[in-house]
Amino acid sequence: MEDDESDLDIMLLMLDNIARASTKSANQIERPVRRPITDIGYDYIQKALAEEHEHFRSLYRMYPESFEKLCVLIRMKTCLRDTRHICVEEMVATFLLTVG
Repeated sequence: MEDDESDLDIMLLMLDNIARASTKSANQIERPVRRPITDIGYDYIQKALAEEHEHFRSLYRMYPESFEKLCVLIRMKTCLRDTRHICVEEMVATFLLTVG
């Protein structure tokens, strides 16, 4: 009889610990976003595409018209899409700067 009571006590203790652990995770501290989402990169790419074609070509190794066509092709032929943080043009520009 005593063994049954000690097993019951252990099970109740385990249930109590599980209940406490689940309520602690519900009361977690909310963390701020690491950085605010801005349009700085998007605005930069759009400005670079609209301004001097030769300057754009020297940076990204292609003319703006070709760059825009490449971005359209990438959107059509691959699964690459704009995200909340970055657009396809920014992704392609970053890649071209890295490998160029």
